[in-house]
Amino acid sequence: GTVQNNAYGKVLLNGIPYDNLEAAITAAQNGDTIYLPAGTYTISDNTCITLNKKLTIQGAGPETIIQGSSSQDYNNGLFTFSRGSEGSILENLTIKYTSSASQCAAVYFTYGFGETNEVTKIQNITFKGSEPLDNERAIAISSTYIKGGSVEITGCDIQNFAYGMYFNGIQNLTITGNTIDNTRYNPINIAGDSADYPCENITITDNTLTNISVANYPDPAYSSGINLGEHISTVELERNDITMLNDKPAIHIVPSEDETVQKVSVTYQVDGEVYYMAIVNVQGGTATYQEPADPTAPSGYRFDGWDYGTNVRVENGTVTLTVGSDYDFTF
Repeated sequence: GTVQNNAYGKVLLNGIPYDNLEAAITAAQNGDTIYLPAGTYTISDNTCITLNKKLTIQGAGPETIIQGSSSQDYNNGLFTFSRGSEGSILENLTIKYTSSASQCAAVYFTYGFGETNEVTKIQNITFKGSEPLDNERAIAISSTYIKGGSVEITGCDIQNFAYGMYFNGIQNLTITGNTIDNTRYNPINIAGDSADYPCENITITDNTLTNISVANYPDPAYSSGINLGEHISTVELERNDITMLNDKPAIHIVPSEDETVQKVSVTYQVDGEVYYMAIVNVQGGTATYQEPADPTAPSGYRFDGWDYGTNVRVENGTVTLTVGSDYDFTF
């Protein structure tokens, strides 16, 4: 594919100008920084920019616009993170991306990614799909079945996609401080649909999700605000503001079909609303996790503590549940 820059300036690799982003990525060495000045960078249809080295790709802010599309099924991502790209940073720009085909994403983590646990960061990016959503099939951020790595998604604004984020297998994922508006299906789907590629160590905090489930799909696994699939463990959700359409559930947990897998679901409620949720492994009849932060009390009130009832011990912020026949706890 080709990348066309406008008159604002050339792509800079460690301060050296290049004609386009692809040329700069090819020339870059592990650990280099590529800077994109303000302007619109149009990438030809069905082009994947594959990263196989650790790079920082940095824009000048929302006025740096990368524009692409896909019309081929399973075409990976406009930015595809592959083996060797662990520890990369993509930040401070706008990505406009649409797809008429399935399984295509603006940012995609593909097979082989995750050989090291260096943190890969997607931060301060505005993702824009198309509106109306009737024919939009693109995902803003997605992964295939990967077994390692560490990914942080922070400060992003995602608008008008089929899914905001969709992960089949991923580990050590943090999603915090993002806004997602107007999705056909889930804004965040931790699918975990393969026992061989589970989703583990997932933290989802302080996100704002609005205008969710425009398609009104009947299966809550694809129409909830946050979907947690069957093959997941150590998941924490805290202080997410979720506004649903069509009376769909804000959070949905896919029930396990494997009775040998022991996990407990824990929900903390404030005034009947979900404040914090965790999916925790059960070992030796107990489950442990870190107690959530205290909610802010209204003026004139103070928060005295959670009402745990029996079979719970709290010590130095660590909660230990005694798990018997119950696998759902609400506090």
